[in-house]
Amino acid sequence: MPTLRHSTNNYGAPADTSSNFAISGVNGTCLAANANRVSFTVQNLATTVLWVKLGAGPYSGDSQSVLLKADTSLNAGAGGLLTDTNWRGDVSVTGSAPRYLAFELT
Repeated sequence: MPTLRHSTNNYGAPADTSSNFAISGVNGTCLAANANRVSFTVQNLATTVLWVKLGAGPYSGDSQSVLLKADTSLNAGAGGLLTDTNWRGDVSVTGSAPRYLAFELT
């Protein structure tokens, strides 16, 4: 059975399961590379758009980035959502006022 792991710090280090998945205010790696990853999800909780990049570093206009739409209000849960079942590398985010939920299944 897959284990739910989520990022609990600003450096993307996975930690044990908890009820708090939110990370706010930091651009950069939200999930570190993990060869055991089954899937990951990132949801935008901010009222501004959020770029999610498959790889390390900030968004740079490359084809490995996805734009997630803004949430209707802060933390409303209606912002853009990305789930992937193939990528095992770093996952990074860039936004003008980032606030997002990021977790992975291993």
